[in-house]
Amino acid sequence: MRSLPSSDISSPKVPTVFGPLRKSLIQYVGARLLLIVNLNDRILANHIYIIQPNTDVRIVGGVLTIQRRTRERTPHRPIDIFFQSLAQDRGELAVGVVLSGTASDGTLGLEAIKAEGGITFAQDNTAK
Repeated sequence: MRSLPSSDISSPKVPTVFGPLRKSLIQYVGARLLLIVNLNDRILANHIYIIQPNTDVRIVGGVLTIQRRTRERTPHRPIDIFFQSLAQDRGELAVGVVLSGTASDGTLGLEAIKAEGGITFAQDNTAK
């Protein structure tokens, strides 16, 4: 993030970050660019939004909405939920990047973005 030019008008980044990595990300990026997603946040360019544990985030009309995770028997897939809403909201302007993750969370969301004509990137298993 530090290497992005200040004039960059890229979309916000919304990673799911849990555990010790959350603290190290905050220290690395700095508070200026980092925001915790709150209910009905209008998104700002050049910011990283961190979602709270046990929540799902969607984007609707350029606004981030949060919802408490419901307890289900199926695996929680917060990245898929967000990417699918991003695909619906932004269509061909959507960009999805998965660097690493838990199991296959993000796969269905990337497919939704691609189906809408957006751009997707996924880290392969050779990355270190």
